[in-house]
Amino acid sequence: MTIRILVLSLAATTAIPSMSVAQSSSDRKLNVQRQVHARLQVEFEKNVSKLIDWCNDRGMVEAAKRTRKLSRQPDPQALTEATLPREKQPAIPASAIGDERTWHSKLTTIRKEHARELYRVSRTVLRQGYPGYALELIQEVAHHDSDHKNARRILGYVDFHDKKRQEAEYLGEWVTPFEKRMLSKKKVWNDKYGWIPEADLEKYEQGLRPFKTSWLSLEKEQQIRRDFRNAWTIETEHFIVKTNYSLERGVEIAGRLENFYSFFRRTFATFFETPEEFKERFNNTKNSRGRLKTPKQMEVHYYRDKDEYVEKLVRKIPQISITDGLYYEPDQTSYFYHDPARETEGTLYHEATHQFFDIPTIQHRNNAARQLARQTRTVATRWKIGERQNFWMVEAIACYMESFEPTDGGNQLGNPQYERFRAAHFRLTDTEYYVPLRKFSAMGMQQFQSDPRIAMNYTQGSGLAHFLMHYKGGEYRDGLINFIGQLYRPDIKNLSVQPSLEQTLGVSFEELDKQYKMHMLGLYPQQQAARPQQ
Repeated sequence: MTIRILVLSLAATTAIPSMSVAQSSSDRKLNVQRQVHARLQVEFEKNVSKLIDWCNDRGMVEAAKRTRKLSRQPDPQALTEATLPREKQPAIPASAIGDERTWHSKLTTIRKEHARELYRVSRTVLRQGYPGYALELIQEVAHHDSDHKNARRILGYVDFHDKKRQEAEYLGEWVTPFEKRMLSKKKVWNDKYGWIPEADLEKYEQGLRPFKTSWLSLEKEQQIRRDFRNAWTIETEHFIVKTNYSLERGVEIAGRLENFYSFFRRTFATFFETPEEFKERFNNTKNSRGRLKTPKQMEVHYYRDKDEYVEKLVRKIPQISITDGLYYEPDQTSYFYHDPARETEGTLYHEATHQFFDIPTIQHRNNAARQLARQTRTVATRWKIGERQNFWMVEAIACYMESFEPTDGGNQLGNPQYERFRAAHFRLTDTEYYVPLRKFSAMGMQQFQSDPRIAMNYTQGSGLAHFLMHYKGGEYRDGLINFIGQLYRPDIKNLSVQPSLEQTLGVSFEELDKQYKMHMLGLYPQQQAARPQQ
């Protein structure tokens, strides 16, 4: 639930752990592969530098500039499916002649060879038990060789060839299985109207709209759709968006959610797939989808205004009027409304985060609830995440994901200038408000939600989530994702044992407190963070 004034917090629990021998050995293996990765990048940059010199010797200024740009190691967060070319790329453009043709050939060879080496490392990393890092490497493989078949299929793409395309350089394109089904049905994606039959596009452009078995004027359709029972329904690969505000806004929301989901699945890859499932995906590259599990479409409702939003949901959530958005676990649906006075994308990403984590793990918690009922000889009730401890993480990670920002060059996440992180810095440095992580983690749902300082706790939680995702280049990221998985998938054999952040990370709460403060001070070394509004 997104609340206008609040912003939730974080957790963990008991016992001070020590780093085990197994953990140390595992870390050494990971460091070795990161060093191999770094050496490959150095070698790649040397080869690119030679090509730049070759271009300069021939006065090919623009080619040298493009080559230099491609030599930089990409930011893993900026690499998304959206940054990959959709169409297959010819090795050398047909229009290239002379030195330009030679340049294309040399650059393609360098990048493809680098991609092959990266792919080899990704397989080693996966075998050693680092699927998240392996997937990061696969994304880099596709960045350098966008037609690398294994990388594309691991990322969930299949071949598609549009028979209407007769251009000499058209070699086909990479699409998802869902897109292939839509295209095979002669449907096209339109940024205003969503997936529609290609033959109907002209009527849409003329202002006509289909309703049941007939075509209506745009004005007539809008009148009918104002009743949410007749809402526009926009379907995409992972979402069903229903809205009575406008078709165009519904399509925009669906598009934003698809982009966010794609990024989210990669960022939290190890939450969604076990190491065994990752290995199966990597090993089944001959299969068009590598048996990657595609979750059912998630439902989203978007109302015309807040009054209707409150009216529809007040019976489910009596305090709904103080919220800006809601993911309601019992019906697995996210709810929003149109507010012309403020941006809503942060709320959209916040609630979607709850939805993304919740839906694939519901059965795990249902099983845990039934097992607990058998052990205590009581009636099974809905399992509440963080009911006794660790409630912070559920909302803190959602607050963190509000910082997601699509850009022309990819996507950004965790920008220090985002208001929640600047507010966390202000709380820490100007008001010196900080609840030690051991105490913070011990709070359960009720204690946390009834805390009179809940707004401050939300702010601290946002900052802590940033710290755990970004400290020393993401040192704790995999451990954090593992911890979130423990919260959403209770250990049915040890239901009395609460997940522990310090045990999962192998670092004491007290040390994490110190590191957090250093991290926040380092984010804003020369400026004062914004004072929170509340």
